[in-house]
Amino acid sequence: MPDDNELVTKKLHIRDVEILSPKEAFQKLKQGDFDPIMSFKAGDTLVITDYNIGYYADTKGFSQPIYVFQVRLNDNDSWSQPISARK
Repeated sequence: MPDDNELVTKKLHIRDVEILSPKEAFQKLKQGDFDPIMSFKAGDTLVITDYNIGYYADTKGFSQPIYVFQVRLNDNDSWSQPISARK
């Protein structure tokens, strides 16, 4: 029977990176500098209800910092929109 610890992948620290402030990440969102998860059009209202910082694994398996904004479209649909946090 395998040891439970064998199933855990340990992440090694490679290097620190500079990240955007939450305000800078919000500006990227306002300017449309992201790949939208939901489609929207001119005149739609987007409301940011929350945000946090997180990480995602890139194609090489490295963890990349992201801000995740909780967005509501026209008071209906809502989703989590990632924005790169790297400067």
